Amino acid sequence: MIKGFTAGSMLDSYFHPYSHSLITAVLWSGVAALCYKPLCRWLGFRYTKSAALIVGAAVFSHWILDLIAHPRDLPIYDNSAKVGFGLWNYRNPEFALEIALLALGICLYLSRNIMPAIRKRAVISFGIVLLVVQIGDTYVPRAALTDRATALGVWIFYTLFVLVALIIEKLRTPAAK
Repeated sequence: MIKGFTAGSMLDSYFHPYSHSLITAVLWSGVAALCYKPLCRWLGFRYTKSAALIVGAAVFSHWILDLIAHPRDLPIYDNSAKVGFGLWNYRNPEFALEIALLALGICLYLSRNIMPAIRKRAVISFGIVLLVVQIGDTYVPRAALTDRATALGVWIFYTLFVLVALIIEKLRTPAAK
């Protein structure tokens, strides 16, 4: 963590070949697509191969978005050749892209799924919470944290976000009496 590393992020990702390399992104995408079927069974969701491919593509899209946002610190393989277009160097355009993608995702989800009003309100409310978190992360001044504190915070928040999304997905209308 380096305060002011870029206008949009304090992350100095000087070494992360196992989590953020192009090769690893391809592997993570395959793993996500393969894990989708047992996850659907466990959660009671309907499984389709096309949905599994979409899950894999969605996981890979993270690397594409990182390529756009990061400075030249994303490894292709290992920690040698690195790429990145550097949108993080421009805070407002980076923020606009983040929010546009969030809004697009919410709009796609709401338009492609039939759901009860309670879930629709929950999705919109969660989107507002994510917007507030992004505003805070982008514009609220803060002290640089240790790498350990940052990693712990990221894991906690990402886990909470996933759990909230799962709870929202499971919302149903009350059974008729």
